[in-house]
Amino acid sequence: MKPDFLRRLYDRIRQGLTLLFLSTTACCLAVLVLIWYFELFDDVPTRVLISVLVAIVPLGIYYSQRTWELKEEVLWLASFLAITLLLVSGDKFNWPVLTVNGAMSFVALPCGWLVWKLMRRNWLLLTGLALALGAMMIYWMAALIGEPDLLKFLLLPLPVVLLGGILWTPLALWILDSARRRKSHRVGGPGMQALAMAVLFLPVTLVAVAVPGMFELGQVWTAVSLTLVGVLLSAVVAEPLRRFLLEWGNLAPGSHDSRKQP
Repeated sequence: MKPDFLRRLYDRIRQGLTLLFLSTTACCLAVLVLIWYFELFDDVPTRVLISVLVAIVPLGIYYSQRTWELKEEVLWLASFLAITLLLVSGDKFNWPVLTVNGAMSFVALPCGWLVWKLMRRNWLLLTGLALALGAMMIYWMAALIGEPDLLKFLLLPLPVVLLGGILWTPLALWILDSARRRKSHRVGGPGMQALAMAVLFLPVTLVAVAVPGMFELGQVWTAVSLTLVGVLLSAVVAEPLRRFLLEWGNLAPGSHDSRKQP
């Protein structure tokens, strides 16, 4: 029979708390680096007190039962600390690339947190926004090719897309929830599914339509972008739209026209 210690350790590993513990420890090490190496506080007793508190945090996290909630909280905390390290390092070593990109990431972080909360941890909506961000980054890098500040402003699309995501997410979530509620309806189900897929890929569609012309990338970029978006939308929207039209027109096999025939 396993000793109690080994059994508890096995349970923690199975619950994913070991990874959480290691992540939290990494966050605490980042705080210690900020405090002692970058001298975030001038007062030595303050540094010692914060260091002691930080050393206790991983133990409390390890024995907590709020596994999934804490994983998310630690992830956001790690992101905040990583961005803070970028900003402090850029200032200390006079690296404007780190400073500017860190500042843009610092602006994007609360926007990303708000978008994630509005999404209610919906990975489908996150995928739609991630596609828009990926397309925006490609256009932005293409526009900056040959510019001396290519790396300095590399992350500028990040806060821009996330700010747009704050406006898009509530609408997309409402339509997606409506599509789920009406998925059993003969006509409304396919119609709402087609609308939900169209709204899901609305951000990447807007980016593909507007951004190439805005960045003056030429007609080739615009044509290729519209072609790719058209293929993407036809793949995900065509099937539910077809079912909606067939059911709406009483043309689907097995459907019956409710109107009286002469």
